[in-house]
Amino acid sequence: MVGILLFQDLIAIPVLAILPELGQENNLPVLKIGMMLVEALIAFAGLIISGRYLLPKLLNELVRHRSDELLMLGIVSIVLLVAGITHWAGLSLSVGAFLGGMMLGECQYRIQVAAEIRPFRDLLLGIFFISIGAQVVPDAVFNHLGNLLILLSTLVALKPIAIILAARWLETPLGTSMQSAFAL
Repeated sequence: MVGILLFQDLIAIPVLAILPELGQENNLPVLKIGMMLVEALIAFAGLIISGRYLLPKLLNELVRHRSDELLMLGIVSIVLLVAGITHWAGLSLSVGAFLGGMMLGECQYRIQVAAEIRPFRDLLLGIFFISIGAQVVPDAVFNHLGNLLILLSTLVALKPIAIILAARWLETPLGTSMQSAFAL
């Protein structure tokens, strides 16, 4: 289930890249949307490749010095750098911070990184959710509340059905398929 949730988060990145542009009054040509997606995918691919090959070497060097402060500085610098790269590619800083955290969560030092970040976890989560919430326009939500509730209800109803069908297609037992669907 964790793998599926991570995949869902990753697949949402291209959608998040074009979402702000779709809300504007003018119609976007398909070419502009395509270029935005290509830029975002290039940045994403570069981050994944660097996270796979460069990040372990950098973290090895930081851990080798046995300095908690240096490791913390490195972790924060990595997250800020990834956020800056995603912002340059047209994504939000929040998505970049999420990707940076995900990259660090996949490294061999993830337990040590988690221990270093633990005192700041609640603060960082608060900043993340406040920054996302600050982007919500209350008037837009209230003006379209009916449509939003219909869309949300549809998503909540169809997602478990889609998961059950996909799991059954992969020949997963019905009980496991239903547990996975409702857990996700």
